[in-house]
Amino acid sequence: MKSKKLNGLILFLAMGVAFTVGIGFAIIQIILHDLPKLDQVEAYKPYQVSRVLDASNNLIAEFYIEKRITVPVKSLPVLVKNAFLAAEDADFYRHQGIDYFGILRAVLNEIKYQLIGGQRLGGSTITQQTAKTMLLTRQRTYTRKIKEFILAKRIEDALTKDEILNLYLNQIYFGNGAYGLEEAAQTYYGVPARELSLSQAASLASVPKSPNKINPIKDPERVKQRRDYVLEQMVVHGFITEAMAQRARAEPILVKPKLQPYLNKAPYFADEVKRFLIDELGEDALYKDGLTIHTGLSMPIQVAANEALKWGLRVLDKRQGYRGPIARLPSDEAVQTAEKIRENKRKIEAATLLMGVVKSVSNAKQQAVIDLGTSRGVLPLEKALWARPFNPEQYTPIPKSLSSILKVGDIIWVRVDKTVPSIELSLEQKPLVEGALVAIHPESHRVLAMVGGYDFASSNFNRATQAKRQPGSSFKPFVYTTAIDQGVMTPATLIDDSPKEYDNWKPKNDKGEFLGEITLRTCLISSINICSISIMEKVGIGSVLDLVERAGEVTPENPMPRDLTLALGSGEVIPLLHVNAYSIFPNAGQVGKPILIEKVVDRKGQVLYQSKSETHPVIKASSAYVMTNIMRGLMASSGRRITGLTGPLAGKTGTTNEFRSAWFVGFSQDIVAGVYVGFDDNRSLGIKEYGARAALPIWGQFMWQALKVMPPREFVQPEGVVWRLIDPKTGELASSSQMYDPDAAAAAAAQSVDESETADSNAPDKPKPPIMEAFVEGTEPGA
Repeated sequence: MKSKKLNGLILFLAMGVAFTVGIGFAIIQIILHDLPKLDQVEAYKPYQVSRVLDASNNLIAEFYIEKRITVPVKSLPVLVKNAFLAAEDADFYRHQGIDYFGILRAVLNEIKYQLIGGQRLGGSTITQQTAKTMLLTRQRTYTRKIKEFILAKRIEDALTKDEILNLYLNQIYFGNGAYGLEEAAQTYYGVPARELSLSQAASLASVPKSPNKINPIKDPERVKQRRDYVLEQMVVHGFITEAMAQRARAEPILVKPKLQPYLNKAPYFADEVKRFLIDELGEDALYKDGLTIHTGLSMPIQVAANEALKWGLRVLDKRQGYRGPIARLPSDEAVQTAEKIRENKRKIEAATLLMGVVKSVSNAKQQAVIDLGTSRGVLPLEKALWARPFNPEQYTPIPKSLSSILKVGDIIWVRVDKTVPSIELSLEQKPLVEGALVAIHPESHRVLAMVGGYDFASSNFNRATQAKRQPGSSFKPFVYTTAIDQGVMTPATLIDDSPKEYDNWKPKNDKGEFLGEITLRTCLISSINICSISIMEKVGIGSVLDLVERAGEVTPENPMPRDLTLALGSGEVIPLLHVNAYSIFPNAGQVGKPILIEKVVDRKGQVLYQSKSETHPVIKASSAYVMTNIMRGLMASSGRRITGLTGPLAGKTGTTNEFRSAWFVGFSQDIVAGVYVGFDDNRSLGIKEYGARAALPIWGQFMWQALKVMPPREFVQPEGVVWRLIDPKTGELASSSQMYDPDAAAAAAAQSVDESETADSNAPDKPKPPIMEAFVEGTEPGA
């Protein structure tokens, strides 16, 4: 009886064992079937950051999914590698992917954790962590752990130890957006991984266990504790001496990221580069393949463009008046905004734009006290005198007291003017008006600077490349150029500025005045509408359209009207193409497509894209020079008065009907730059917002700085240009009795009325000294 019971028990146990083995075998088979392949490990191609560089190799933008730069493990100093081995897996080069003693410690700790709690410990080797990071999820399950063991063994069979360590160090996350050791070294210490000190290496080795919580920025004190532990382990395992560890422990945990002063300073340009490369190479290549993108952008010139456009749009916006506070307490919006201001711990620095809450207003002291969150500042009345009642269509009285502008509880924008001995502020408001500024090198057609709006964070619509606006009188040079290039007119040709009438259209000049017979030079500098129409009638609409099409202004997606209104700039243009078309003047009549990107190189150094600087002639070089000489007249008079700039510069203003858009496009021999100003809904900019008032000052501010980078030089005179002394009243050769005074001649040549002035100075009965005029050879008077 006992024997039967014993046999039955043995049979039952055997069946239980067989069942358990069978279930275990089935589970293992399921796990094996579900295991990922090692392709991703064997053909390691991690996501890397693509970087955009300017012409001087300054970093200006980055595109990535994971911010990583790979580094070969063989290039790393032994101490750097040993720091990670000491922190994670000191026996890495001795085990076969699994540390069985480590597993035993982890199992015992897990039992303790399940029974009485505490902290879980990991027993994973670097090989296991590599398997988990690259092939598995981070979910903590027993099934995943089994997969990790199996994959670790397979990885060890497929790769060498150095190859596994290379995967690990390049794949792991170090917090603050940094993937891989090289990016971590740059992020926290501003050096390549090969230059890390022992202390820095030990500090970074302490991060991967909890990168979002323990890193040199988030919690330097805990990093110090972990670093000292890593150093201790390095001593224990014979990687360093105790003396070396002591010196490393003495170093403080300091974050020294590499300064990138130009990073994200050209967001509109970078976004345009992104769109181009996605079309050209694909989104995966841009965001994953670690491309190096070389551009012709000049960051000092770009910074000048950023600052000039922001300044000019703020000035114009203030001319329209004060739109009132952002919000006013106790409204819900104001309460939420005020809470954000109080939570702001940012250091108050000069020239920064901040939100503040009006705490008190004193008409007696003529000042208001503004709460900035961490401190308070004073806003005096004289720093708010621009804040007239909002009215773009007419001037309103200057405020006489702060109480007429501000109320307690107002949430407002302020600019910090100074911080010592106390914080002094000026009242600001963010402009609603928008604009664009583009600068191009006329010979190479490289884009030197591009700003597509006031604030990219608020609006990524790039007005430099996506807006289509009428150019107004800034289109007229192409009409005049057509006449000069055809040889049918010269700068001295007399044109009748008298009233004209067409079917359903009676054009007029800006002031409604007519000057009679005046020279072509005077017509262009004074921006006389009737003259421009007469010239287009003379040369033909088709001829002008042909010229601007060859200059790149007209595209299939952007056609222009085929009527006489074209002479006044009624067709729409894209600012980038409009500015680029002007390059025919300093570039001897040649034009090419604007170039955003010079070349793109992949991580292996192979060139994936190379720009082609191909130009073609649009007009004769002599015609381009003659037109340049005429347009110098504007810059020598009102242009000089408004901007303060002198030297060889030329350009043309533009204003559209009802002051909807304002332009100025001008150039030196080496920079062609254009400014567009207007609202996105194309409403009026306000009373008398001519191109000379709204756009030219911005251009001037920009060129003051840009010309320090690329100093102006005399325009290059080509062959085929002759000079003659001309009577500006008759357009004929000056008589021998007329004396030539170079200063008076320059003033006479420059004497003009831009669109914001009267025409009196150009009255035909007003005597003017002779001027030295440039002609295309063979078209000069007396030829």
